[in-house]
Amino acid sequence: MSEKLTSPAQSGRNWGVDLLRVVSTVMIVAVHILTQGGVLENAAGAAWYASWLLRSLLIVDVNCFALITGYVSASSRFKLSRIIMMWLQVWGISVAVSVVFRLLGLCAFAPENTLLPVLFSRWWYVTAYFAICPFIPFIGVLFDNIGKKQAKLLVFSVFLVFTIAPVLVANDVFKLHAGYSALWLALLAVVGAYIKKYPPFPGGKWRFLALWLGCSLVTFASKALLQNHPVTLGITWYGGDWLMSFTTPFTLAGAAALLVFFSRLELSGAMTRFTKFFAPASFGVYLLHVHPCVWNVLLAGAFVPLLKLPALLVPVAVLVSAAAVFFVCALVEKLRALVYKLLRVGSLAEFVGAKLTGLGDRVFGEGERA
Repeated sequence: MSEKLTSPAQSGRNWGVDLLRVVSTVMIVAVHILTQGGVLENAAGAAWYASWLLRSLLIVDVNCFALITGYVSASSRFKLSRIIMMWLQVWGISVAVSVVFRLLGLCAFAPENTLLPVLFSRWWYVTAYFAICPFIPFIGVLFDNIGKKQAKLLVFSVFLVFTIAPVLVANDVFKLHAGYSALWLALLAVVGAYIKKYPPFPGGKWRFLALWLGCSLVTFASKALLQNHPVTLGITWYGGDWLMSFTTPFTLAGAAALLVFFSRLELSGAMTRFTKFFAPASFGVYLLHVHPCVWNVLLAGAFVPLLKLPALLVPVAVLVSAAAVFFVCALVEKLRALVYKLLRVGSLAEFVGAKLTGLGDRVFGEGERA
Protein backbone atom coordinates (compact mmCIF):
# COMPACT_ATOMS: atom_id res chain seq x y z
CA MET A 1 0.00 0.00 0.00
CA SER A 2 1.40 3.42 -0.93
CA GLU A 3 2.00 5.96 1.80
CA LYS A 4 -0.36 8.86 2.20
CA LEU A 5 0.89 12.12 0.76
CA THR A 6 1.07 15.21 2.93
CA SER A 7 -0.20 18.27 1.08
CA PRO A 8 0.92 21.76 2.15
CA ALA A 9 -2.73 22.72 2.36
CA GLN A 10 -3.46 19.84 4.74
CA SER A 11 -0.76 20.65 7.26
CA GLY A 12 -0.14 23.63 9.50
CA ARG A 13 3.53 23.50 8.52
CA ASN A 14 4.73 23.36 4.94
CA TRP A 15 7.22 20.50 5.06
CA GLY A 16 8.09 21.07 1.40
CA VAL A 17 9.68 24.38 2.38
CA ASP A 18 11.56 22.62 5.17
CA LEU A 19 12.75 20.05 2.64
CA LEU A 20 14.11 22.94 0.57
CA ARG A 21 16.02 24.00 3.68
CA VAL A 22 17.73 20.60 3.67
CA VAL A 23 18.34 20.67 -0.09
CA SER A 24 19.75 24.21 0.10
CA THR A 25 22.16 23.17 2.84
CA VAL A 26 23.39 20.22 0.78
CA MET A 27 23.80 22.67 -2.12
CA ILE A 28 25.89 24.97 0.07
CA VAL A 29 28.10 22.08 1.16
CA ALA A 30 28.51 20.97 -2.47
CA VAL A 31 29.50 24.50 -3.52
CA HIS A 32 32.12 24.59 -0.77
CA ILE A 33 33.48 21.24 -1.97
CA LEU A 34 33.77 22.77 -5.43
CA THR A 35 35.45 25.94 -4.17
CA GLN A 36 37.35 25.40 -0.92
CA GLY A 37 37.62 21.70 -1.69
CA GLY A 38 39.71 22.58 -4.75
CA VAL A 39 37.59 21.03 -7.50
CA LEU A 40 36.92 24.16 -9.55
CA GLU A 41 40.45 25.49 -9.18
CA ASN A 42 42.03 22.30 -10.47
CA ALA A 43 39.45 21.16 -13.02
CA ALA A 44 40.41 21.17 -16.71
CA GLY A 45 38.86 20.09 -19.99
CA ALA A 46 35.53 18.29 -19.76
CA ALA A 47 35.77 18.20 -15.95
CA TRP A 48 35.90 22.01 -15.96
CA TYR A 49 32.63 22.23 -17.87
CA ALA A 50 30.98 19.55 -15.73
CA SER A 51 32.08 21.23 -12.50
CA TRP A 52 30.96 24.69 -13.56
CA LEU A 53 27.63 23.34 -14.77
CA LEU A 54 27.06 21.96 -11.29
CA ARG A 55 28.17 25.27 -9.77
CA SER A 56 25.62 27.07 -11.95
CA LEU A 57 22.84 24.74 -10.85
CA LEU A 58 23.73 25.28 -7.19
CA ILE A 59 24.24 29.05 -7.24
CA VAL A 60 20.73 29.55 -5.83
CA ASP A 61 21.73 27.91 -2.52
CA VAL A 62 22.11 30.91 -0.22
CA ASN A 63 19.28 32.82 -1.88
CA CYS A 64 16.92 29.93 -1.12
CA PHE A 65 17.88 30.06 2.55
CA ALA A 66 17.15 33.80 2.77
CA LEU A 67 13.91 33.50 0.78
CA ILE A 68 12.72 30.86 3.24
CA THR A 69 13.34 33.33 6.08
CA GLY A 70 10.93 35.80 4.50
CA TYR A 71 8.45 33.10 3.51
CA VAL A 72 8.20 31.79 7.06
CA SER A 73 8.20 35.22 8.74
CA ALA A 74 5.19 36.31 6.70
CA SER A 75 2.88 34.11 8.76
CA SER A 76 4.73 33.33 11.99
CA ARG A 77 4.81 35.23 15.26
CA PHE A 78 8.13 36.76 16.24
CA LYS A 79 9.72 35.24 19.34
CA LEU A 80 12.80 36.85 20.83
CA SER A 81 13.66 33.56 22.53
CA ARG A 82 14.26 31.96 19.11
CA ILE A 83 16.87 34.60 18.27
CA ILE A 84 18.52 34.10 21.67
CA MET A 85 18.52 30.33 21.16
CA MET A 86 20.11 30.77 17.74
CA TRP A 87 22.80 33.00 19.23
CA LEU A 88 23.51 30.36 21.88
CA GLN A 89 23.73 27.71 19.15
CA VAL A 90 26.21 29.82 17.19
CA TRP A 91 28.27 30.57 20.29
CA GLY A 92 28.30 26.94 21.43
CA ILE A 93 29.48 25.59 18.08
CA SER A 94 32.05 28.35 17.73
CA VAL A 95 33.59 27.55 21.11
CA ALA A 96 33.26 23.75 21.01
CA VAL A 97 34.83 23.25 17.58
CA SER A 98 37.63 25.73 18.34
CA VAL A 99 38.46 24.00 21.63
CA VAL A 100 38.48 20.50 20.07
CA PHE A 101 40.76 21.54 17.21
CA ARG A 102 43.06 23.43 19.61
CA LEU A 103 43.37 20.40 21.90
CA LEU A 104 44.24 18.27 18.86
CA GLY A 105 46.86 20.83 17.84
CA LEU A 106 45.18 21.36 14.47
CA CYS A 107 44.07 24.97 14.74
CA ALA A 108 45.06 28.07 16.68
CA PHE A 109 42.58 29.49 19.17
CA ALA A 110 41.37 33.00 18.26
CA PRO A 111 39.67 34.39 21.40
CA GLU A 112 37.79 37.30 19.81
CA ASN A 113 36.43 35.34 16.84
CA THR A 114 35.61 32.33 19.01
CA LEU A 115 33.86 34.10 21.88
CA LEU A 116 32.19 36.82 19.81
CA PRO A 117 31.49 35.04 16.52
CA VAL A 118 28.67 37.34 15.41
CA LEU A 119 30.48 40.62 16.04
CA PHE A 120 33.70 39.36 14.44
CA SER A 121 31.96 37.78 11.42
CA ARG A 122 33.14 34.23 11.97
CA TRP A 123 30.31 33.27 9.61
CA TRP A 124 29.31 36.03 7.19
CA TYR A 125 25.75 34.73 6.83
CA VAL A 126 25.23 34.63 10.59
CA THR A 127 26.44 38.20 11.07
CA ALA A 128 24.30 39.42 8.17
CA TYR A 129 21.27 37.50 9.45
CA PHE A 130 21.52 38.93 12.96
CA ALA A 131 21.81 42.39 11.43
CA ILE A 132 18.38 42.03 9.81
CA CYS A 133 16.71 40.19 12.70
CA PRO A 134 15.21 43.38 14.24
CA PHE A 135 13.49 44.14 10.93
CA ILE A 136 12.18 40.69 9.96
CA PRO A 137 8.99 40.94 12.12
CA PHE A 138 7.97 44.05 10.21
CA ILE A 139 7.99 42.30 6.83
CA GLY A 140 4.77 40.45 7.58
CA VAL A 141 3.25 43.66 8.97
CA LEU A 142 4.22 45.45 5.76
CA PHE A 143 2.45 42.95 3.49
CA ASP A 144 -0.59 42.87 5.78
CA ASN A 145 -1.01 46.61 5.35
CA ILE A 146 -0.42 47.14 1.64
CA GLY A 147 -2.42 45.87 -1.30
CA LYS A 148 -1.37 43.30 -3.87
CA LYS A 149 -0.63 45.98 -6.47
CA GLN A 150 1.69 47.81 -4.08
CA ALA A 151 3.35 44.53 -3.08
CA LYS A 152 3.96 43.68 -6.73
CA LEU A 153 5.47 47.09 -7.31
CA LEU A 154 7.75 46.65 -4.30
CA VAL A 155 9.08 43.27 -5.48
CA PHE A 156 9.42 44.50 -9.05
CA SER A 157 11.44 47.46 -7.76
CA VAL A 158 13.76 45.11 -5.85
CA PHE A 159 14.21 43.03 -8.99
CA LEU A 160 14.80 46.00 -11.28
CA VAL A 161 16.99 48.16 -9.06
CA PHE A 162 19.11 45.57 -7.27
CA THR A 163 19.50 42.82 -9.88
CA ILE A 164 18.87 44.00 -13.43
CA ALA A 165 20.53 47.43 -13.24
CA PRO A 166 23.82 46.21 -11.70
CA VAL A 167 24.05 43.30 -14.16
CA LEU A 168 23.55 45.56 -17.17
CA VAL A 169 26.54 47.68 -16.18
CA ALA A 170 28.49 44.75 -14.66
CA ASN A 171 29.10 46.77 -11.52
CA ASP A 172 28.19 46.44 -7.86
CA VAL A 173 26.27 49.71 -7.97
CA PHE A 174 24.61 49.42 -4.55
CA LYS A 175 27.47 47.65 -2.74
CA LEU A 176 25.71 44.32 -2.28
CA HIS A 177 29.10 42.58 -2.45
CA ALA A 178 27.79 39.89 -4.80
CA GLY A 179 25.11 39.07 -2.22
CA TYR A 180 27.39 38.62 0.79
CA SER A 181 25.63 41.38 2.72
CA ALA A 182 22.82 42.05 5.19
CA LEU A 183 21.06 44.30 2.68
CA TRP A 184 20.76 41.48 0.14
CA LEU A 185 19.42 39.07 2.76
CA ALA A 186 16.83 41.67 3.76
CA LEU A 187 15.73 42.14 0.15
CA LEU A 188 15.42 38.37 -0.29
CA ALA A 189 13.31 38.15 2.87
CA VAL A 190 10.92 40.69 1.36
CA VAL A 191 10.65 38.63 -1.84
CA GLY A 192 10.11 35.43 0.16
CA ALA A 193 7.31 37.04 2.16
CA TYR A 194 5.67 38.18 -1.08
CA ILE A 195 5.74 34.61 -2.45
CA LYS A 196 3.99 33.40 0.72
CA LYS A 197 1.41 36.17 0.64
CA TYR A 198 0.73 36.05 -3.11
CA PRO A 199 1.75 32.65 -4.56
CA PRO A 200 2.49 33.09 -8.29
CA PHE A 201 0.55 31.03 -10.86
CA PRO A 202 -1.43 28.89 -8.37
CA GLY A 203 -1.81 25.21 -9.11
CA GLY A 204 1.27 24.28 -11.10
CA LYS A 205 4.73 23.46 -9.82
CA TRP A 206 6.79 21.75 -12.53
CA ARG A 207 7.07 24.93 -14.58
CA PHE A 208 9.01 26.43 -11.67
CA LEU A 209 11.49 23.59 -11.65
CA ALA A 210 11.95 24.21 -15.38
CA LEU A 211 12.47 27.92 -14.67
CA TRP A 212 15.24 27.14 -12.17
CA LEU A 213 16.90 24.85 -14.70
CA GLY A 214 16.64 27.47 -17.45
CA CYS A 215 18.12 30.20 -15.28
CA SER A 216 20.97 27.90 -14.29
CA LEU A 217 21.75 27.07 -17.92
CA VAL A 218 21.86 30.78 -18.80
CA THR A 219 24.32 31.31 -15.96
CA PHE A 220 26.45 28.38 -17.11
CA ALA A 221 26.37 29.54 -20.74
CA SER A 222 27.67 32.98 -19.73
CA LYS A 223 30.51 31.35 -17.79
CA ALA A 224 31.46 28.97 -20.62
CA LEU A 225 31.30 31.63 -23.34
CA LEU A 226 32.87 34.57 -21.55
CA GLN A 227 35.53 32.86 -19.45
CA ASN A 228 38.17 33.00 -22.17
CA HIS A 229 36.41 35.48 -24.47
CA PRO A 230 35.26 38.46 -22.41
CA VAL A 231 33.23 41.17 -24.11
CA THR A 232 33.73 44.92 -23.72
CA LEU A 233 30.94 47.36 -24.51
CA GLY A 234 32.09 50.91 -24.02
CA ILE A 235 33.62 50.99 -20.55
CA THR A 236 31.77 47.89 -19.36
CA TRP A 237 33.62 44.55 -19.24
CA TYR A 238 31.67 41.28 -19.19
CA GLY A 239 33.77 38.28 -18.11
CA GLY A 240 33.21 34.72 -17.03
CA ASP A 241 31.97 35.71 -13.57
CA TRP A 242 29.43 38.20 -14.93
CA LEU A 243 26.41 36.14 -13.86
CA MET A 244 28.16 34.07 -11.19
CA SER A 245 26.63 35.97 -8.30
CA PHE A 246 23.76 35.73 -5.84
CA THR A 247 22.46 39.10 -7.04
CA THR A 248 21.80 38.46 -10.73
CA PRO A 249 18.19 38.31 -11.98
CA PHE A 250 18.74 34.70 -13.08
CA THR A 251 19.97 33.59 -9.66
CA LEU A 252 17.12 35.36 -7.87
CA ALA A 253 14.50 34.03 -10.29
CA GLY A 254 15.90 30.51 -10.04
CA ALA A 255 15.88 30.57 -6.23
CA ALA A 256 12.33 31.98 -6.13
CA ALA A 257 11.23 29.27 -8.57
CA LEU A 258 12.64 26.54 -6.32
CA LEU A 259 10.86 28.03 -3.31
CA VAL A 260 7.53 27.93 -5.14
CA PHE A 261 8.21 24.40 -6.39
CA PHE A 262 9.04 22.99 -2.97
CA SER A 263 6.19 24.87 -1.29
CA ARG A 264 3.77 22.93 -3.50
CA LEU A 265 5.30 19.50 -3.06
CA GLU A 266 3.19 16.75 -1.55
CA LEU A 267 5.52 14.68 0.61
CA SER A 268 5.09 11.02 1.42
CA GLY A 269 5.04 9.95 5.05
CA ALA A 270 8.64 8.73 4.82
CA MET A 271 9.83 11.95 3.23
CA THR A 272 7.99 14.01 5.83
CA ARG A 273 9.72 12.04 8.61
CA PHE A 274 13.07 12.53 6.86
CA THR A 275 12.45 16.27 6.64
CA LYS A 276 11.31 16.54 10.26
CA PHE A 277 14.55 14.87 11.37
CA PHE A 278 17.06 16.72 9.20
CA ALA A 279 15.57 20.19 8.60
CA PRO A 280 16.16 21.43 12.17
CA ALA A 281 19.83 20.41 11.83
CA SER A 282 20.43 22.36 8.61
CA PHE A 283 21.67 25.56 10.23
CA GLY A 284 24.00 23.58 12.47
CA VAL A 285 25.40 21.76 9.43
CA TYR A 286 26.24 25.13 7.89
CA LEU A 287 27.93 26.34 11.09
CA LEU A 288 29.97 23.17 11.52
CA HIS A 289 31.37 22.71 8.04
CA VAL A 290 32.17 26.41 7.55
CA HIS A 291 33.81 26.84 10.96
CA PRO A 292 37.29 28.25 10.18
CA CYS A 293 39.04 25.24 11.71
CA VAL A 294 37.04 22.79 9.60
CA TRP A 295 37.23 25.09 6.57
CA ASN A 296 41.01 25.52 6.65
CA VAL A 297 42.12 22.17 8.06
CA LEU A 298 39.70 19.55 6.79
CA LEU A 299 38.03 21.06 3.73
CA ALA A 300 40.87 22.93 2.00
CA GLY A 301 41.88 21.01 -1.15
CA ALA A 302 40.43 17.77 0.25
CA PHE A 303 38.31 16.94 -2.79
CA VAL A 304 40.80 17.44 -5.61
CA PRO A 305 41.09 13.61 -5.97
CA LEU A 306 37.53 13.59 -7.29
CA LEU A 307 38.96 14.95 -10.54
CA LYS A 308 40.56 11.57 -11.19
CA LEU A 309 37.08 10.30 -12.02
CA PRO A 310 35.58 10.53 -15.52
CA ALA A 311 34.33 14.09 -16.11
CA LEU A 312 30.66 13.16 -16.08
CA LEU A 313 31.04 11.49 -12.70
CA VAL A 314 32.67 14.49 -11.01
CA PRO A 315 29.37 16.32 -10.30
CA VAL A 316 27.85 13.08 -9.01
CA ALA A 317 30.81 12.52 -6.70
CA VAL A 318 30.60 16.09 -5.43
CA LEU A 319 26.90 15.70 -4.61
CA VAL A 320 27.43 12.35 -2.90
CA SER A 321 30.30 13.83 -0.88
CA ALA A 322 28.12 16.81 0.05
CA ALA A 323 25.34 14.50 1.23
CA ALA A 324 27.87 12.57 3.34
CA VAL A 325 29.24 15.76 4.91
CA PHE A 326 25.68 16.93 5.58
CA PHE A 327 24.81 13.61 7.26
CA VAL A 328 27.87 13.60 9.54
CA CYS A 329 27.44 17.26 10.51
CA ALA A 330 23.72 16.71 11.09
CA LEU A 331 24.48 13.92 13.57
CA VAL A 332 26.94 16.20 15.39
CA GLU A 333 24.30 18.94 15.44
CA LYS A 334 21.74 16.49 16.83
CA LEU A 335 24.20 15.65 19.62
CA ARG A 336 24.66 19.37 20.33
CA ALA A 337 20.88 19.83 20.47
CA LEU A 338 20.60 16.91 22.91
CA VAL A 339 23.25 18.41 25.18
CA TYR A 340 21.45 21.76 25.12
CA LYS A 341 18.18 19.99 25.97
CA LEU A 342 19.75 18.22 28.94
CA LEU A 343 21.24 21.51 30.12
CA ARG A 344 17.86 23.23 29.61
CA VAL A 345 19.39 25.91 27.43
CA GLY A 346 16.01 26.38 25.76
CA SER A 347 14.48 27.30 29.12
CA LEU A 348 17.25 29.86 29.61
CA ALA A 349 16.47 31.37 26.20
CA GLU A 350 12.75 31.52 27.07
CA PHE A 351 13.53 33.17 30.42
CA VAL A 352 15.85 35.79 28.96
CA GLY A 353 13.47 36.41 26.07
CA ALA A 354 10.54 36.94 28.43
CA LYS A 355 12.54 39.33 30.62
CA LEU A 356 13.75 41.38 27.64
CA THR A 357 10.25 41.45 26.17
CA GLY A 358 8.85 42.62 29.49
CA LEU A 359 11.48 45.36 29.61
CA GLY A 360 10.56 46.36 26.08
CA ASP A 361 6.87 46.49 27.02
CA ARG A 362 7.64 48.86 29.87
CA VAL A 363 9.76 51.10 27.66
CA PHE A 364 7.82 51.01 24.38
CA GLY A 365 4.37 49.80 25.40
CA GLU A 366 2.60 46.44 25.30
CA GLY A 367 3.90 43.82 22.84
CA GLU A 368 3.77 40.10 22.20
CA ARG A 369 5.39 37.64 24.56
CA ALA A 370 8.82 36.21 23.73
